Amino acid sequence: MSSLEKLQRTRDRLLSLLRETSQDLEDLQAAIDEHAIMSISEVPQDDSDTCGKILYVNDAFCRLTQFPQEALIGQCLGILSSGHHEVSFFQAMWDTVKRGDVWQGEIKDKGRDGNYFWTQATVLPLYNGNQDLDRCLMLRTNITRRVEAEEQADAANQAKSEFLAKMSHEIRTPMTAISGFFEMLSDSSLNGQQSEIVQRGAQATENLMVIINDILDLAKIESGKLDVEMIGFNLHELVDSVGSLFMDRASHKKIDWHTEIIGDVPQWLECDPHRIRQVLINLIGNSIKFTASG
Repeated sequence: MSSLEKLQRTRDRLLSLLRETSQDLEDLQAAIDEHAIMSISEVPQDDSDTCGKILYVNDAFCRLTQFPQEALIGQCLGILSSGHHEVSFFQAMWDTVKRGDVWQGEIKDKGRDGNYFWTQATVLPLYNGNQDLDRCLMLRTNITRRVEAEEQADAANQAKSEFLAKMSHEIRTPMTAISGFFEMLSDSSLNGQQSEIVQRGAQATENLMVIINDILDLAKIESGKLDVEMIGFNLHELVDSVGSLFMDRASHKKIDWHTEIIGDVPQWLECDPHRIRQVLINLIGNSIKFTASG
């Protein structure tokens, strides 16, 4: 084989590789245009400038924003501004890109039709032939549905918290009256059995008030306003009072029920007795509920 023939075959192989590479690039471009929301813009050189002139947008970008390509090219990215973000938000984005780093974040924009949308954006720095950073590539994913779902969930939680707070306050009024009624009964002439029944009723009322307060605490927890008390109290008395609430329920299920405090448990503690009481009520209540006999 002559040298000329070898050169021709090498040329043909190179041309074939170029055609394949060109086709692969076209396929990649088509895939990006179909699925990725892409734009290329200038990187502002002035620190006070947060504009970023748009140099290129693909079809997916135009579909999302409802702007035709010719209406976007040469415009500032601020044409999509929703007013949601502070200027410092975009300054931080451009500062990251100017350092040669990749920036990622969520951006709320407004389309040509006036509708707002959210995107998860990744901004990558681009360098020219002189290795100067003058442009950036922004790839976006539409996350509007996810953000709207989160906002709806937050609104539902807020409504629930407001309902719990209102309901709890409404229940406290009659419960206070019932507590006063038991207090009046305890001051009257009662025999031993009647006095014990009234005492249990008063204790049950107090524990129910604790539960109502816990419902209020749930609303406070969700709003980040829960306060935990630190007060001294008699742990042994608290355990005995909680245990007495379940004697009738345990007896009805023929469960041998009694409370016992081992010797090394301190009598006095300093913490929140209402939290300790509620934990014990939940544990004992569930234990009796799921115990058939014993």
